[in-house]
Amino acid sequence: MLEHARAKATARQRNIIFRLGDAENTREPDSHYDVITNRHLVWTLVDPQAAFAEWHRILKPGGRVLIVDGDFVNMNFKEQIIAKVSVLFQRLGFASVETARTTSQLLETHRSILSRVHFSDGARASAVAEMLKMTGFENVTIDSDLRRIHHAQFGHLGFWRGMARITQHRYAIVATKERYFEK
Repeated sequence: MLEHARAKATARQRNIIFRLGDAENTREPDSHYDVITNRHLVWTLVDPQAAFAEWHRILKPGGRVLIVDGDFVNMNFKEQIIAKVSVLFQRLGFASVETARTTSQLLETHRSILSRVHFSDGARASAVAEMLKMTGFENVTIDSDLRRIHHAQFGHLGFWRGMARITQHRYAIVATKERYFEK
């Protein structure tokens, strides 16, 4: 993922530094960053409470965290229907078989990771937001309307995966580290 991000930044002539690290123990200085952002990371954390505490520690007062994530475990009813219709249309020849990027090895890796993470039953926005509040974040806001993002991704995903994406429980959460006021 880092190699892909670096390539994108280079292609767009962006001077961005990407580093691999531990979300639960960043080894970064206290109150150092204005913003922390991550995408599809929280669901993979073994101890999200520790990660949130770490992020709180390294944010400056008034700093913000942006989390873009989703429940990648539970298929809702609409997503199940889309999956079944997709398979039916492909078998009947009304739709081309969309190239699956998922190999059996990748599925096994996913299952192995899922068995070890905190959100093994799915990372629901409300649970993530509550954890952020417990860690000391304020002004925790959940945005579940990611239609513009889904629309932008639709062409890259293929019709059926794009349709499924629209129905999934995905969200963005913004939270703020409290400001310190001198009296």
